[in-house]
Amino acid sequence: MSYYTDISYKVINYKHLDYYTKYVRYFKNCNKILDIGCSVGNFLFYCKLDGKEAVGLDIDKEAIAICKARGLKAININADAKLPFAKDSFDAINCWALIEHLTHERRDGLLKEIRRVLKPNGKLVITVPLAGSPLFWNDYTHKWGYTEKSLKMMAYDFNFKNIKINAICPVYVPGTNRAVQRFPFLLKFYLLFEKVFSLLPAQELTLICEK
Repeated sequence: MSYYTDISYKVINYKHLDYYTKYVRYFKNCNKILDIGCSVGNFLFYCKLDGKEAVGLDIDKEAIAICKARGLKAININADAKLPFAKDSFDAINCWALIEHLTHERRDGLLKEIRRVLKPNGKLVITVPLAGSPLFWNDYTHKWGYTEKSLKMMAYDFNFKNIKINAICPVYVPGTNRAVQRFPFLLKFYLLFEKVFSLLPAQELTLICEK
């Protein structure tokens, strides 16, 4: 196991806002989804709840075992290996908190494989900590930092289109998850709350683009 599996990404079997809002915002209208760096499967869990066909990939064998115990489809594989899927297989690909851990060579290999297995006009969503932010420096395994400009350049050079960047300042209010579970209508107020705090200095960047 690892710090990520034991502490950072514990199993969550309810609509945790970090994962749920990301799913609703970017993947709600996608049917076949690949989650690269799936850890214990919390994002896959939302896909399954909504009846999507989703599969996860991760280097951590024990995390994959947890995914399978949860009834989720997941494969143990290195991020820069040839992906075990045919060309044009997925409507969307999620890559959350991964490429900042990779060397440029491994990242480039992964992006080439992502393009291969993503359907034409398919969506790619990559989330990274902003270079120089506390979120970036708080993890000793981060190898490279990204800015809005460098993410746009990367997507352009790998022939992606309709490139957008969302800069985010993650804000956690104690009790919010529990409140939204009991009163689902509060979700729309939470999303509004997120927009207000997006005015604060960003710590996280999300790249959204299409093949």
